[in-house]
Amino acid sequence: LVVGISRRNNKREDALNLGANAYIATEEDKDWETAYARSLDLIICTISSPKLPLSKYLQLLRTKGRFIQVGAPEEALPAIHAFELIIKGITIGGSPISSPDDIREMLQLAADRNVRPWIQERPMTEANKAVVDLGNDKARYRYVLFN
Repeated sequence: LVVGISRRNNKREDALNLGANAYIATEEDKDWETAYARSLDLIICTISSPKLPLSKYLQLLRTKGRFIQVGAPEEALPAIHAFELIIKGITIGGSPISSPDDIREMLQLAADRNVRPWIQERPMTEANKAVVDLGNDKARYRYVLFN
């Protein structure tokens, strides 16, 4: 089961088109943590905000599930109770981007398979507007500024 997770439904169609089996909008779907409880083995979290509903995310994990944080919020992650980890044997970890050799290998794989990013190009003169739009979740999925 591959599940896309975001705060709102505005990415649902994209996630499903990219191959997700299901989608959770954490601020809009009711009781999502109950509906998908114990359904996932692994969560790779790219959120860089300390507002993520960490305890609810942990409810989605099966026994021996893993939560891996790759987003880097400037503030601390939300507190959790040790019992949430102990009862199901959950592991919480983190991962940096990777070594230069791993990055080269990933980029080569992307080139070999013709994987392309979803970007929106914006002129440098719109940099301030792009930052505001980014804060309002309007980027799909990365802005690239150009002169």
